[in-house]
Amino acid sequence: MYQRAFWESLLKQVPPSGVEQPVDLDTMRAFEAPRVLSGGGSYAYLKIADGCSQRCTYCTIPRIKGPLVSRSVDTILREAEQLIRTGVTELILVSQNTSAYGMDLTPGHRPQLAALLRGLDQLTGIRILRVLYLYPTLVTQELLEAIGSSRHVAHYVDIPLQHTDPVVLKTMGRPWAAGSAARVVDRVRRIIPDAGLRSTFIVGFPGETEEQFKRLLADLSVLRLDHASAFAYSREAFAVSSRFPDQVHGSTKSRRLREFMESQQKISSSINEVRYLGRDVEVIVDGVTQSGIYGRTLLDAPDVDNTVQVRTGHKTQPALGDICRARITTVGPYDLNGFLV
Repeated sequence: MYQRAFWESLLKQVPPSGVEQPVDLDTMRAFEAPRVLSGGGSYAYLKIADGCSQRCTYCTIPRIKGPLVSRSVDTILREAEQLIRTGVTELILVSQNTSAYGMDLTPGHRPQLAALLRGLDQLTGIRILRVLYLYPTLVTQELLEAIGSSRHVAHYVDIPLQHTDPVVLKTMGRPWAAGSAARVVDRVRRIIPDAGLRSTFIVGFPGETEEQFKRLLADLSVLRLDHASAFAYSREAFAVSSRFPDQVHGSTKSRRLREFMESQQKISSSINEVRYLGRDVEVIVDGVTQSGIYGRTLLDAPDVDNTVQVRTGHKTQPALGDICRARITTVGPYDLNGFLV
């Protein structure tokens, strides 16, 4: 009944055909709709903003969605409370540029993500908060301290770095100061020593030389990120980079992607061995298998990071969304295996 009333009220606001209406930012920031969770999982995504004001040359999001528009704090808190009431264990904050949240809400254009996290951290019934998609230059000491000192925010830091070579980064329209990737990673580890770090990269960007790609691989071995994935550059029709000269051949992009992933798999395996092998860890239960349950550690996001397969034996099987303890017996680059303790 509530959903029907909502959609009926929304339809009444639709302007006559062919009549353009100016975008009302206050309406966009306060927009609410009933959430329907079709997956029945232990987690839910909570969108805190839309659009992006960055100008990465490979991306068409600003052209499609426009500049950053942050939802109001009250709107986000109400949606979070609604999701908590449905039994969701973990709320995952997302947007195209999550760390820029609130820059459009304040005269000084200062990010407000740290303040938002502090507010969400106080909600009754909240268990786990996770943040995805942090722009490198906005991973500030204030934000990291808010994550590190919170009661419920996972010590998980996702920073899409895209590359480490300054020339490639400058061509991408990204922060390109030499050594910037190492500095932001060092800052994270200094403030949150036990943080799980994830990043994404692009290989085969127009003009990327073999020397620049090898530099990326060398930097990857120094950064030693818990998780890193890469994409072969895709030539989007309306992206600025689609018009760049020196487009990299498809076979070269495929070969570089394979080499990148092979290098990172070795790093992830060695990190998993040190961090988890033979240890008891907390596991968020995401589903059930024939022999037990599967889930993630607190330092893993769904669908992209480690999956933990847990044998339950004759013990009582944890429910979806529970946090149980498992002893890890084998590890790989993406999968952990263990038994319920």
